[in-house]
Amino acid sequence: MRILPEGWKDGLEPAGRAFIILAWCMLAIGASAFAFKTWVFYAWPRANGVVVSSSVKTSQSDDGATLCSAVESVHYVVDGRDLSVENGGHSFSSDCDGVKKVVAIAPGQQRVVTYNKSAPGAIYVNPGFTVEFYLVAFVLACMAGTFAFAGWVAIKVGRRMMR
Repeated sequence: MRILPEGWKDGLEPAGRAFIILAWCMLAIGASAFAFKTWVFYAWPRANGVVVSSSVKTSQSDDGATLCSAVESVHYVVDGRDLSVENGGHSFSSDCDGVKKVVAIAPGQQRVVTYNKSAPGAIYVNPGFTVEFYLVAFVLACMAGTFAFAGWVAIKVGRRMMR
């Protein structure tokens, strides 16, 4: 009884090449995302903001544990207009006591707000060279590396099996 169809070995090398092409595409998109975020970081104007309120957002993990995240309401002024934005609530931690301490001291703290001049609602709070700010570029680079490695392995195995 055959498990794999006849001629499956012939498809390994082309599949490996396709994986490598896909990896290059992911890497190009990740590099573009990195370039865009860096442009935002340097080109968009900044305003000083202040945390007016903060709260704890909770979620349940798959195993039933409670996870917590800090959410801040940041007030800032652009061209005489009072604006505010909610920031946070994306990264959860199992250390709810630590998150509650951060939330308790957050009101009144200063935050840097980077905004788009043509759309002041398009903002980033405390932008910087962090994994969170460059998350899309980081994830795509990791995925590209994985696909490139899988493609390389498929090409090597395909060539070896054709001998």
